[in-house]
Amino acid sequence: MKNRLFIILAVLLCISLNSVVLAKEFNDVSKDNWAYPYIEALSEKGIINGYEDGSFNPNGYVTRGEFEKLVMTSIMGEEYFEKVDSTKYAHWADKYHVEAVKHAYIGPFDLNAGLDMPLNRVKIAEMLSNIVEKNDYDINNEKIKFSDLKNLKKAEKDSINISVSAGLLKGYEDNTFKPIREVTRAEVSTIVYRLLDIISK
Repeated sequence: MKNRLFIILAVLLCISLNSVVLAKEFNDVSKDNWAYPYIEALSEKGIINGYEDGSFNPNGYVTRGEFEKLVMTSIMGEEYFEKVDSTKYAHWADKYHVEAVKHAYIGPFDLNAGLDMPLNRVKIAEMLSNIVEKNDYDINNEKIKFSDLKNLKKAEKDSINISVSAGLLKGYEDNTFKPIREVTRAEVSTIVYRLLDIISK
């Protein structure tokens, strides 16, 4: 009886310790952070990672290479890319970029083109809308109107409309989309979380 009680207490202690570890996985993302649930969920799935110092840098900007990695591993699984010979590529994100081009999620521009540059919201919308259309994900077909899109091309506006209609992107309370605003790591965590939700349906 004592041995059984000891085992139960040991299991409960392990669960408790694991919970503490998850909560403190990133030293700069508290439970009060609006993106905490999404960051934690993606971290548990092994989709996102932090830095060696234990931080996540939620307000840091996301590069094209980082975004393409997150999206492509969410769609295809990290196991697929683990089998790819990375030594034949010059940039660490090239293997994700090549696959994204192959699936027509992005245009066939040169490798290394902007992979280390921050992405703005309209560029993210373009890739997400291609993913939605190529995979026939459901959208509500509602015409979305934001007050700050008048200087955009029709194709860019269509991309935003599709991404928002699919529930992957959202506008702001003042009815703006802020298309040229660069996207943070916290924001991308919510986007990838929504994408995984759509994929799972």
